[in-house]
Amino acid sequence: MAAVSGMNTYWFKGYGDPLPETVIILGFSQKDVESAFLDCSLAGLTPNPYEIENEETRYHPDIFVCRKLRYPWPDFWKEFRFFG
Repeated sequence: MAAVSGMNTYWFKGYGDPLPETVIILGFSQKDVESAFLDCSLAGLTPNPYEIENEETRYHPDIFVCRKLRYPWPDFWKEFRFFG
């Protein structure tokens, strides 16, 4: 399965076929992922072996494994586009 992202123009590539069943999510809070998925678990933290502080290590270090999207993928995808 290919990586999917709502970031910048990568959003245009879509979410693929077949629909994703399990996703690994980085850069979002637990509140965000639980609002979109029925089943999410914390799998780890973004590694930072050189202690370089950036947006991910400071604000969004969590890595989640999520399943069971609460909405149909087409509806979710319309709202998932963001620019960084």
